[in-house]
Amino acid sequence: MLESWNMKKLLAIVVLGLLWGGNAYTENIVLNCKNLPVWQSLKFEINKENKTVNITEQYTQKSNKRSFSKPISYLDNKKIHIQFPNGSFWQFFYGSDHKLIFPDGKTNYLKCKNELNTKQLQTAKQDAIMFTIKDKREQCEAIGFKPKTEKFADCVLRLVELDIKKQQDNKIAAAQNSGNMQIANQLLQMRNDNNAQYLIDLGQQLLTPQSFNSNIYLPQTQNCTIMGFDSFAKMTCN
Repeated sequence: MLESWNMKKLLAIVVLGLLWGGNAYTENIVLNCKNLPVWQSLKFEINKENKTVNITEQYTQKSNKRSFSKPISYLDNKKIHIQFPNGSFWQFFYGSDHKLIFPDGKTNYLKCKNELNTKQLQTAKQDAIMFTIKDKREQCEAIGFKPKTEKFADCVLRLVELDIKKQQDNKIAAAQNSGNMQIANQLLQMRNDNNAQYLIDLGQQLLTPQSFNSNIYLPQTQNCTIMGFDSFAKMTCN
């Protein structure tokens, strides 16, 4: 059943475009990752505009005497290609499941924390988008769709899409009215992206809430809030 969500591209739901201000898109994405065989942690500082990555290595006690060449990194969509001077090649999926593929084909799924600086956190709170979820569940149930079915989730996601689109359009219009066409164009590009992970997660929770320990169907769950942008947008419902 869940495969049908990918085939439908989640009903062409658009990704959230949040207005971060004039320098928002030049801010670094900082990922602090663990669950590695050699390092205690790897810190990736990703500059999406310049397509550069700075990597900080922190070694474990047992391997602190081992030395590794500093990788030369660049960005490709949501995946980082890391080329070492000795010819070895890594791939890191920073924008999805944080999968790290080594030259021999071995794969590690890293546990990464997105570390936003204080300015980004303040902006995220100011520009967070909130939508109601309880009324959308009730509307779809009143139409006749049964909760925890594909058609019910399909209905709720369509209503969420319309709600988010309206808020996105307001942000785009504000950027255009202020003469900031660069930001407006970036928001439009994000608006037309179909790969919003938080909406994929919402669709899965609507289908199988028990698999995600989700509160999406609890009577007291009325609103959902989305903070962040791009592949690091996070949604919480309460």
